[in-house]
Amino acid sequence: MDKTDKKLAKNMRPKKKKYNPKYTKGSSDVGRRKQLMDKIAHIYDTEKQPYSAAVKKKLDRLMKERDKL
Repeated sequence: MDKTDKKLAKNMRPKKKKYNPKYTKGSSDVGRRKQLMDKIAHIYDTEKQPYSAAVKKKLDRLMKERDKL
């Protein structure tokens, strides 16, 4: 867990969502993949567009890690 995740208040943490098995099928670490998808969805829900450079960079990092799993 990185530093920015620890700073989030409990009420600001991403809500757990139910994902279709086709999005987790074949993943080497299903739990981590779901966690990353929750974080990405939370950013899309809370941040206003256009996204700042820092938010874009964080999204890119999260999506890159998600795609590796």
